[in-house]
Amino acid sequence: MAAEPRDDVAPATSPPQRRLVTMKQVAELAGVAPSTVSRVLTGAATSVSISDETRRRVLASAEELGFRPSRLARGLRGSRTALLGLLVRDLRYPLHQSLVDAIVREAHDRGYHVVIGSTDGLDADQHELERILETRMVDGVVVVGGLDDLPGLVDELYRERIPVVGLGLGSRDGHIPIVRSDNEAGARLAFEHLAELGHRRLAVVVAGVHPEIVDRRDVFLAAAAAAGITVPPAHVIDVANRTDAAETAVAPLLASSARPTAVFCTTDMVARGVLRAAQRAGIGVPDGLSVVGYDDQEWAADWWPSLTSVRQDAWGLGSTAVRLVLEAIDDPSATVPFRDWLPVRLEVRASTGPARPDPVGGTERGD
Repeated sequence: MAAEPRDDVAPATSPPQRRLVTMKQVAELAGVAPSTVSRVLTGAATSVSISDETRRRVLASAEELGFRPSRLARGLRGSRTALLGLLVRDLRYPLHQSLVDAIVREAHDRGYHVVIGSTDGLDADQHELERILETRMVDGVVVVGGLDDLPGLVDELYRERIPVVGLGLGSRDGHIPIVRSDNEAGARLAFEHLAELGHRRLAVVVAGVHPEIVDRRDVFLAAAAAAGITVPPAHVIDVANRTDAAETAVAPLLASSARPTAVFCTTDMVARGVLRAAQRAGIGVPDGLSVVGYDDQEWAADWWPSLTSVRQDAWGLGSTAVRLVLEAIDDPSATVPFRDWLPVRLEVRASTGPARPDPVGGTERGD
């Protein structure tokens, strides 16, 4: 008996498939906003009336371009999909990997599947968000890594009434609930630990410009100033959040006559670079240099020497974000906490120890 024809394999003589037409293209041809196209084509309710002329123009543009709404989106209009959208700024960042794992597990436990879009830059972020908005296949969105530099897309999510929760670095938009660790407390813990060990010649390695990273830097410097310790501008080093970048950037400081006796690193990634730079320079850790990281990655306890680090609760962050977005999905009128700070703790290990005499002689000075 002849085999059943497969509908997922095109005959050899089939013409090339047409590129998928998007709502954005229809909107551009009709001279309207994508949200207007969405409302016309899906029949969604709107508080702003749409004129008959606009409706005819949208329908004519869709016909001309051959736009076909998603079959799944049409079938589920007004219904739950049991799908969450997860947009991740950078999956290479170990903390983000831990957050994704927590989000996926928590969502599954609550009966949801997760659609993951990994993004690395403005254009990629915009593409992923537009895809989710146009198909409307998700009930809500969790953003790991922040939307602070994409205000237009945040506004679009807000207008479309898609529940969204920001999680992690840089998630500070005023429209959406935010879940993050208590970075201020973490930075203070790091400073107090080094101060109790007698360190006054300090440096800070700052891993990027995300607001949460900047908070860690600013709080640490403010705590030092309040204790009468001045951290010279040359001892505040800005680097990309990469081990090699930190190793290269900190090497001249460690080779200088005024090198610090302790370094606070705003992520473990850059802390590892500082440890490598110290090793290359022949500086013992912690005898010649104490190093504190932030995030407490899985490898931190196994590194040599093991890294003192501020521990974030990745599981708590991820599960809290899922809980908040599902609460917003279940009851759009409910009041969702706009800021949810999770506690942190300092894991003290072998990379920090008592301050030794100033590397250039005498006692340590903070000025």
